[in-house]
Amino acid sequence: MPNPSGLTYAKVVGNFKSFFADTADGDDLPDFADLEGYGTITADVLEARNRTIGNTGIYLPEPMDVVVNNSVLGTAGTSTYVNVVRGVNGVTPIDFTYTLTLNLRRAGTNNEYKKYGPFSFLPTPDPLTNVVDLALMIPVTTSQGTPITIGPTGLSGVAKVLHGMDANVARPTTADLVYWIGSAKPNNALPYDWWYNG
Repeated sequence: MPNPSGLTYAKVVGNFKSFFADTADGDDLPDFADLEGYGTITADVLEARNRTIGNTGIYLPEPMDVVVNNSVLGTAGTSTYVNVVRGVNGVTPIDFTYTLTLNLRRAGTNNEYKKYGPFSFLPTPDPLTNVVDLALMIPVTTSQGTPITIGPTGLSGVAKVLHGMDANVARPTTADLVYWIGSAKPNNALPYDWWYNG
């Protein structure tokens, strides 16, 4: 099925390694090794609604299966990153978080998997790289975001009428709100119009 139109995505990347006591490798520094494993990234929201005219829809998130191969976070379809839906540009709620939970072990071993997370983050891409690098993310409190509701249509026009002493000047038909300026109280003003006696 093709993806719905009108959505914005964020590319999430992560590089996970373990470090441990120095081995006989010619230096006296801790050693690092690639990690492997599996886990999920889950949107922390019950539903996301696309309210863009022509692209409306209600989306129910499921946990996304992710893998770590040779220390790199990915999915079965994209081995080096994970794309997630962002709560921006017509999607409500806005600014909902995602939670990452992983089970990791040193690559190429039969060691027991160790749990990493849960780690919640806001998928806001870095403006220079255009990716969400988990190493740069500050853990945040899980959030279902801020709902955005569509209110009534705003004013289509505001008019200023200089009517002076003529109380019978016609009200502009295209204006939702009129500022009347004159010494006579305007007879054609609506209750919510403004009159400045000047």
